[in-house]
Amino acid sequence: MRLFESKDLFLKRLIQSPFKDDESMLMNISQRIVNQPDLFNTFGLQFIEYLTKPSSAERSLVNLKCLNIYFAPYLDRGKNDLELIKEASSLIFSYCLEIYSSGQHLSNIEIYQVLYPLLDQCAPSDVNNWKKELDKLPIEKTRKTLQHYESIIHDYLCNPSIYPAEISITESTQMHNICASFTLFNILYAAEMKPIKFKHQESFQFSNSWTQFLIQMNNSFANNLFNTRTLLIENKLRVINTESIKILPDQLHVESFTFKDRQEFELTFRECLQSLKVAHTRYLTKIVYCLLQLLLYASTTYEEQFQEDIHKICQATWFEMYQCLLDNAVFETVPFTESPTFQRLFKLSACYIQYRHLSLTPYVEFPLSIWDHFYLQRSLFLKSIDKLENNADDLAMIEKVIFTSTSI
Repeated sequence: MRLFESKDLFLKRLIQSPFKDDESMLMNISQRIVNQPDLFNTFGLQFIEYLTKPSSAERSLVNLKCLNIYFAPYLDRGKNDLELIKEASSLIFSYCLEIYSSGQHLSNIEIYQVLYPLLDQCAPSDVNNWKKELDKLPIEKTRKTLQHYESIIHDYLCNPSIYPAEISITESTQMHNICASFTLFNILYAAEMKPIKFKHQESFQFSNSWTQFLIQMNNSFANNLFNTRTLLIENKLRVINTESIKILPDQLHVESFTFKDRQEFELTFRECLQSLKVAHTRYLTKIVYCLLQLLLYASTTYEEQFQEDIHKICQATWFEMYQCLLDNAVFETVPFTESPTFQRLFKLSACYIQYRHLSLTPYVEFPLSIWDHFYLQRSLFLKSIDKLENNADDLAMIEKVIFTSTSI
C-alpha cells in the first residue's frame, strides 16, 4: 500500500484519497498499523491524530470504532515505546471527552455504545490527568462557573458580615440563570441582608406578579413550618428511615391570594419553575412552597385539563433537576459527606416527597435511563482512579435516596 511509503506523505495521501471517510478502508488501515509494530511506531500517532479530529456524528462513530476495536487493545498491551503509548492514549482519552462534551453520544445510540467502552480502556489512573482534560471542556467550565457564583451566595449566607464585592458575570451563555439566582436571593433576603450587587443587574428582573407572590409566601409562617418538615424528612432520608415519613394533604396551609387572570398566573408559574431550577440549596424549600400554593390555587380555579398540563410540566422539571444534579456529580472528587452536589440531593429529594404528597401528584416512575447513565459514567471514573470500591457505599446510598424519594 503506497500509503505507508513515506511518513511525510502519509496524511497527505490519506486526505487526498477518495476513500478517506470510508469505514472499511479506515478499519483496514487501523488493523494493519496495530498488527505491525514498526508501522505503529512510524504512522500510529499520525493516524490516531487523524481519527481524533472534530467531525460529524457519522464520522465520529467510524473513528470511535477504529480506536475501540484496534488501537485501545493494542495500547493496553503495547510495550515497545511507553512514551508513544502514553501519548496515543492521551489523544484518545481527550477525544472521548470531546465527544462527551459535544453530546453526540446522547443523540446517537451507536456512539454511546462505543464511547464508554473506549473511555474505560484509555482513561488515566491519575485524577489530575482527568482534571486537566475536563477543565478544557466547555460543559465543565460552565459547571465550575455556576458553582463559583453559587458559592458567593453560600459564603454570604454563612457569614453576612463579609459583603461580596460587585460581581462580574463572564459566562454569557448562563447570564440569564446567574442573574436570576442573584435576583432571587435579593428578593428573599431583602429584609435581613444587604442586596448583592452584580453587573447587568438592571437588565434582568422578575415580573411584578412573581416578585410580589414570592415576598408574600416568604413572609408566611406556614412557609417556615414547611421548611421544618422538609428538614425532618431530609434527616430520615440520610438513614433511609422512610417508614416514619407521613405526609397528609391537609398539612399544606392554604394561603390567601389571587391573580387577575390566567395570563398573570401562567407568568408567575413559569418564573416559579425557573426559580426552582436556580435556587440555592439553602432556600430551595421556599420556592417549592410557592409552587405548591400555585398548584393548589389552580386546582380550585382552572379546568382539569389545564391542571393536568401544569402538573406534567412540573414533573418534567423535577426529573430534569435530578438529572442535572447527577450530571454535576459524575466527576466529583470531594468526599460524599462534604460534597455540595450530593448534599443538595437530600434536600431535593425531601422537597420532592413533600411536593408529590401535598399536591396529590400521581406516581410517575423515575426514568431508569437517567440513573443508568449516571452510574455508568460515575463508576467508570471511580474505577479508573481506583476509588470505586471505596465509594461503593456512597453510590448505593445515592441510588436508594433517588428511588426512595421518587416512589414513596
